[in-house]
Amino acid sequence: MRSRTLKLLTLIFSLMWMSKAFSALLIGIDCPTEVYTHELFTCRVYATPMNESLDVKLFIHSAEGFFEVLKPVQVEFNAEPMALKSFDVNCWAGEESGVDALTVDATYGGKKTGALAGIKIGEPSLKAFFETVTAEAGKTKTMKVTLKGKGYDVHVKLVSPTSSISVSEPVYIDEVDGSKKIQLSLTPSPTALGSYTLYLYLSFVDEKGTHVLRYKVSVWVNPSFYFIGILFAALLAVVFLAYLGYRHWRGKKGKGKPSEAQ
Repeated sequence: MRSRTLKLLTLIFSLMWMSKAFSALLIGIDCPTEVYTHELFTCRVYATPMNESLDVKLFIHSAEGFFEVLKPVQVEFNAEPMALKSFDVNCWAGEESGVDALTVDATYGGKKTGALAGIKIGEPSLKAFFETVTAEAGKTKTMKVTLKGKGYDVHVKLVSPTSSISVSEPVYIDEVDGSKKIQLSLTPSPTALGSYTLYLYLSFVDEKGTHVLRYKVSVWVNPSFYFIGILFAALLAVVFLAYLGYRHWRGKKGKGKPSEAQ
């Protein structure tokens, strides 16, 4: 998935940025030049001080907002002359296709430099379609997912970042060519309530390689009628006990009063 044109643009932009302080700090970026919408991908950033020890701060971001830098967003380090520092940057492409660039802004000793890496975001060969899920607390809800397109060695799984919702096992399919419907399930805990965000991961292989797409799944959990009944019964019990206590207190207060003279 490498484009000669985008590589050339990346080299030109990087040289333009690095020329501001070429003798002090070199920044390099290695990214895939083309990814899919919703795809998780990794870039590698390199930094090398040329002739002196430097305290460096890097800020990593998308130039146009077509993808999100997950981590790290900021990096601070000290490097000796000619010592190569490198680290991976995890990113996630958004819903829209277009041309963007991973941008690294570097500051050191009051000076600035940086680099760019061009990335084209296109439509994937295999997509997942689903709707917002509405579930009831304490009950298992089936989630219907439709896969459209073409891909091999297909894995689909739900991931819950919260312990309030448990999810079913992943689904594996040898090949999708056209349209394929599958079912996953999720189970909110009896005390779960309100809005949650889960993630659906779709991994597959096509002629361009292996891909992992991540979709956000909106889940709304309504309260359980059973749980509401328990709360209502508990509330009634508290009110009744309070009433009995009040009557007992009133009775003791009445007995303690002296009798009036006749």
